[in-house]
Amino acid sequence: MAKTKLLISRKLYPEFEGDSLIIALPSGVKTTPKELKSLDDKIDNILSQVLKSEEFGGKASETFIINLFGKYGLRKIILVGLGDTKELNAEQIRKSTAAGIRVAEKTGGEVGVLYSQLPDSLTFEILIKVGVEGALLSLYRFDKYKSPNNDNHKTISSIAFIVPEEVNVIALNRILKTAETIAYMVWFGREITNLPGNEFSPSSFALQARKLAKKPKVKIDVLEKDRLKKLGMNAILAVGQGSEHSPMMIVMEYGGGKKGGKPVVLVGKGVTFDSGGISIKPPSNMDEMKQDMAGGAAVLSAFKAAVELKIPINLVGIIPTVENMPSGGSYRPGDIIKTHSGITVEVLNTDAEGRLILADGLSYAKKFKPEAIFDIATLTGAAKIALGTVGCAILSYDDELIEKLQKASEDTGEKVWRLPLWKEFDKQIESSVADIKNTGGRAGGTITAAKFLGKFAEGYPWAHIDIANVDYAESDGELWRKGATGFGIRLLISLIRNWNS
Repeated sequence: MAKTKLLISRKLYPEFEGDSLIIALPSGVKTTPKELKSLDDKIDNILSQVLKSEEFGGKASETFIINLFGKYGLRKIILVGLGDTKELNAEQIRKSTAAGIRVAEKTGGEVGVLYSQLPDSLTFEILIKVGVEGALLSLYRFDKYKSPNNDNHKTISSIAFIVPEEVNVIALNRILKTAETIAYMVWFGREITNLPGNEFSPSSFALQARKLAKKPKVKIDVLEKDRLKKLGMNAILAVGQGSEHSPMMIVMEYGGGKKGGKPVVLVGKGVTFDSGGISIKPPSNMDEMKQDMAGGAAVLSAFKAAVELKIPINLVGIIPTVENMPSGGSYRPGDIIKTHSGITVEVLNTDAEGRLILADGLSYAKKFKPEAIFDIATLTGAAKIALGTVGCAILSYDDELIEKLQKASEDTGEKVWRLPLWKEFDKQIESSVADIKNTGGRAGGTITAAKFLGKFAEGYPWAHIDIANVDYAESDGELWRKGATGFGIRLLISLIRNWNS
């Protein structure tokens, strides 16, 4: 879909003449703010009448449309509520901006956004950052396969964030460009996650990564079948052996930090379609299993952001990528696999495949002698039972890594919640015929899956992010539409941007 032009503008009315002007106000505003009096005079005091009438109360994400039909150089004014200033935070500004943009999208064209009557603590630096994110995240739609005559939505051509004359526009433009880059990385991650299995395979994943090979300080290596065999990546090979699409492991290195410095490693699950294999999934909602590579998409998107934003960090991205299909060549329940690490795994369920490919990816990550390892994956249905669809589960033996993820969560509004890794859960993955088994049963499923992964990252600080409950939406949300949400992309970008702070 087409991108929207973003800009900072000092032009209000009458200089700003567009299709929609979004005015974001907290609750309880009953008189026209001074910066809007000139506009109110021009439109025959309609704004002051609406505010006095209390038809618009300013509740969080509440919208009210004042139709002007182009009479005053504007087609409409959209009032958007920010809620009580005592409870106002960056995430609510994101969501309120998104609510206004969704209304403006029905008209399309040129849009202005003005924030008014806010506490001094909410600087324009904050407002531009979260406003851009809210606007762009809400605009993305997956329309790649829509015929032109079957797609009647309007397009917002530009969004101007309106600021006072005295504000440093040069500084704000830098913030805008950074926020824009991050938001479009979420678009990228959503787009490849939304692609159907017949269009996006492990080789497609590798192709996207290889596009970065010519970027400065970047090295891309794709381990294909023969090399996986030589390295003993038997878990990845086993999961992928039932598909006509060969399994691969994508390794991306970015040397943006100090030469010779230890890297941070991100490992993402890249199952481009998950049928469950021999332990086949029920047909209901199996079409959504194209999204089982959302963790890999998050790693690729965050890696691209590090390169584009020139983040001063040494970073490695690892994406083991397979298609899990049933066939005469598929791996089976009861199989025993010797992984890259040497740990043997008894397979009880071929639908617990993500942890198997991550096992080889985590083990391989150790060769980089990393400062820390993070994996992100659509791993367990149990995450949804524990946390619904509000936030993701994070698990680690390392309190500092948990703290870094929590700070990234505060920055992005992507909620995280720590689950324990109590030693009592180890018993659930013990095997009588191998070192461990690939599922510990239903009880504590998110925890036992993380316990499994932790075996392959031993010796290094490691944290696991389970996004199986938040990566894909059954219906439109405030910052996304039905389909891939891109959850975790901004979280990882914030993590690496603020790694040394």
